[in-house]
Amino acid sequence: MKNGAVEKTLREFGLNDKEVEVYVLLGKRGVLKGGDISKKLKIHRGQVYRTLKTLQKKGVVEATLENPTRFTAVPLKKVIESFVESKREEVALIEEKKKDLLSDWEKNNQTELDSSLEKFSVIEGTKKIFRKISQMIKDTKSQFSLALTVSDLLKAEPLGVFSFVQDHPMKAIIKFRVITQLSKQNLKAVKILQSKLMPTLDFRGRNPSLGLPTFTRMAIRDNDEIIIFISHQDEISNDSTCLCTNSKSIINAFYGVFENLWYNSIYLTQEFDDLDIVCTSNRIEEDSTITKKKLDEIFNSAKNEIIIVTSSEGLKELPKENLQRLSKLGVSIKIMAPITNENLNSSKKLLDSCELRHVSTGYSPFILIDHESLFQLNSQSELDDFVIVKNVTYINKTKKMLNTMWSSAYPLPTLTISKFLGSTPHTIVPNVDEKSYSVYRKTMGKVRNESLGTRKENEIIREFLNGKKYPVKDIVKDVNRAYQSTGHAIVNPPSHFNLPKILFHFFHVEKKSSYGEEDAIRVEVWMDTPNGPAFVPAAMVGENPKSKEAFKIWFRGTPAADNVILVNRDEIEIKIHGNTMLAAWTFPIPLMGKCSIPPACVIIEGYGNLKTSSYVATLPSGFDLKIDTNGFDAFVTFIHPKSKYSGPGTEGYLGRDEIMEIIPPSIKKQSNLS
Repeated sequence: MKNGAVEKTLREFGLNDKEVEVYVLLGKRGVLKGGDISKKLKIHRGQVYRTLKTLQKKGVVEATLENPTRFTAVPLKKVIESFVESKREEVALIEEKKKDLLSDWEKNNQTELDSSLEKFSVIEGTKKIFRKISQMIKDTKSQFSLALTVSDLLKAEPLGVFSFVQDHPMKAIIKFRVITQLSKQNLKAVKILQSKLMPTLDFRGRNPSLGLPTFTRMAIRDNDEIIIFISHQDEISNDSTCLCTNSKSIINAFYGVFENLWYNSIYLTQEFDDLDIVCTSNRIEEDSTITKKKLDEIFNSAKNEIIIVTSSEGLKELPKENLQRLSKLGVSIKIMAPITNENLNSSKKLLDSCELRHVSTGYSPFILIDHESLFQLNSQSELDDFVIVKNVTYINKTKKMLNTMWSSAYPLPTLTISKFLGSTPHTIVPNVDEKSYSVYRKTMGKVRNESLGTRKENEIIREFLNGKKYPVKDIVKDVNRAYQSTGHAIVNPPSHFNLPKILFHFFHVEKKSSYGEEDAIRVEVWMDTPNGPAFVPAAMVGENPKSKEAFKIWFRGTPAADNVILVNRDEIEIKIHGNTMLAAWTFPIPLMGKCSIPPACVIIEGYGNLKTSSYVATLPSGFDLKIDTNGFDAFVTFIHPKSKYSGPGTEGYLGRDEIMEIIPPSIKKQSNLS
């Protein structure tokens, strides 16, 4: 065992860092006097003797009877055996007292927790996550659905997760489903997994011809429980974080996401011939490489229709003039690509001649000409060359796939895309940067003094980590300071959602903030105002009683002031992991009229380079919001019980490190902000 592993184990046994240092030194050097230990570890002699006394009590260090006294480490084997034996005795004692403890609890506990109460919990780390998945399998009664990467499954199998499927007493009637990502690189590993997991599990792979679009990892037990992975990293690790909930609406929403993945998956049978074809270049004839220089000739061959799937960067490189010419000749041109702030100008130029829709990142680039000629990016080339596909069966499957993608891709109507490209409500101060932080420009408050890069990233991080707490005694007189991570998402719901256009603001507030820690949501709806259309605050949701009265005062003059909702801590969860935020709630959020947002989930995924911004926004109540933020433009996914909405990268912003001061009108004149 390496020293690092020994030290970690000793800490798990209950030793602190100083105790571990002393024990390891004695283990290496043998018998030592206290003074020698003090010199070698450069620790004050008094602290050394206090540590040695504690280690003797814990039974891991022994002292000689000579004078001066010397100390020696108890052999590690004995320490481990002693620890194991003590834990066995603890377990036996608890087991012995279990019946009496439960009896006493039932006598004294007058309120029984309602197991149907919808709530959240957070699970972190490899062992806890796999332990939870195992428990979910054991508790399954009718159906268990699992979406994980191949790396996750390879890690789960030797840990015995799937043995709970094999040993389940109801396995003959339970439907166990597992779906994973497929690629040429992991095909061998998939075959090994398939041989071990089938036929007990219905094991499928996501169609690799799609490329590798965003893959939401999850586990769903019956209609009772779900865990959702916040990060999109390749495998479960000690850094992984999951959200667990029993909310029926959220379970139903993600069940729809899983069913869509399942519908577009490939059966994994003993025969892998079809899978090998899909994952390799066998479908492509040799010497069929086409460079980008020849793409114009490909486009010119079109008579009726061109369908293009490309990346956010590829969108900017399309031959716009040639496509415009073809459009004038009557050729229908459909383009699907991730829409971001970086390709907005290119998108605007294409709208005059093409239909453009947003799709998630990760799809393989395709060009389909007149439903017959198919060109796909050559995964074997480092030059981003295309190859012509000759396999008729594959072409037909791809046509069906592209039609499905088009029907489910988010359409960008002229009115909506024009707002992404610079138009702003009349209430917003003009002449501000139009490409970044556009989410703030579509709000009822006025934004001023914004300038990118006025503060350095490290300055904000340093203040975020070391900033002091600002106590608030009087809401209308004192400055409130919040240290927080934030997510902001514009959602243009499909008509069947029966919801207006929404602007969500999510706040994960740190403990050292003026009112302490909190998860909170502000909901704004798009509506007509005396100054023109704008997002208007309609609801404010929080879990901290201290904030409730403040919300009413800050948003005075808006519908949100009369719609402040206080919920329990386990009814709302906002977690950030890397550049991804997941926000979810288990209760309906009432808006104006009879409209309400059901329990749902929003995923905000940052992309591109980090941006630093400082600005001031004025609320209708007269309070100023002074904000310094490090963050990213972001893609938005709204998981609604009826469907999933995936918005362009122009509709979200993720504030990783954010410092917000709320300044009352009474002291604004005394500050330099006005």
